[in-house]
Amino acid sequence: MKGGEKNVKLTLGMSNLKFSLSEIHPNKMVIEGCITKINQASTGAPMGTDGRRIVFTRESISKCAGTYELMPVNCTFPEDYDWSWRPGIEVFTGHGDINIGVIQKIWDENDDLMAKIVVWKALFPDISFMTINAKDSLGFSIECTADKTHDGAEDDFLYVDEFTGLGCAMLFKNTAAFSGTYIRELVASLQKKPNKKVEDNMNEEQMKALLDTLLASVETKLEAVQSSVEQKVDTIVSEVKAEVDKANTEIAALATSLAETKEKINASAAITVEPAVVVASVDPSTVPTPTVITAGQVVVPNSDLEGQKKDKKTRLAEVWASDKTMLEKQKEIVRINTEAE
Repeated sequence: MKGGEKNVKLTLGMSNLKFSLSEIHPNKMVIEGCITKINQASTGAPMGTDGRRIVFTRESISKCAGTYELMPVNCTFPEDYDWSWRPGIEVFTGHGDINIGVIQKIWDENDDLMAKIVVWKALFPDISFMTINAKDSLGFSIECTADKTHDGAEDDFLYVDEFTGLGCAMLFKNTAAFSGTYIRELVASLQKKPNKKVEDNMNEEQMKALLDTLLASVETKLEAVQSSVEQKVDTIVSEVKAEVDKANTEIAALATSLAETKEKINASAAITVEPAVVVASVDPSTVPTPTVITAGQVVVPNSDLEGQKKDKKTRLAEVWASDKTMLEKQKEIVRINTEAE
């Protein structure tokens, strides 16, 4: 990078934490601390400087420090973090993509650029808890664009004359570019009692051990929930199976009943029913007196009537005059009467 180049994004780190706690808002954890040093070279080379250490001039702080106000604070603590296979190894390790709070106020004290930061503890209780317990191991890493720079006359440092603050990350201090910064105060932590001092401090390894303990507790609770769910599922499955067995029994009984009914129907259809003989009653007064033919007489049909249909009376007379049996005569009379009707 040459002196005078603009809009170069830089990330710079801080460390050394100290806390005092009080309850002021359910979603605010207020942190006061130094986020970068003034007129001092960074311990390491920030990103974006081509391996060169960086210095913020006092003039640049006086002119541009206010650009950090209302900028976001982030960390590497994914919302969907999978504790089962990477417990704690990706927390506070660098710049993250999840915003956990905001820089509220910026001011300078001697060689320190101070900031008042609000972390949303109700939205990120795990981050708040870890911040309190790992306070001596945590720091910051600021983000900015270097709008105007110049090269050092007697060193290879890059001096920032003008910048625009973009935000900062909270991380373990061993990953930061600046090692001389600190968090001075933390207000409104997860503690319920006001003005309670936090004495215990944890380094990165101790924090991981704490996370392992928390993970074991979570796994125990998950196992209990899983056992309860499995018991409920077994009960539901047993109840459903009983209902299915009951329905199958009823269906089998119904099928047997239908088969028996079918057999009865088939047996009843095999019975032969003889048709009834209908004998019509005949009024004796309508029966014509038979014509007596004397010996030697022959009945000759009237040729004029040939081809003509005989009337009912004639046909009945012929039936009665025939030599058919009485049953045959009755049947014929019934047929004639039926035709006529």
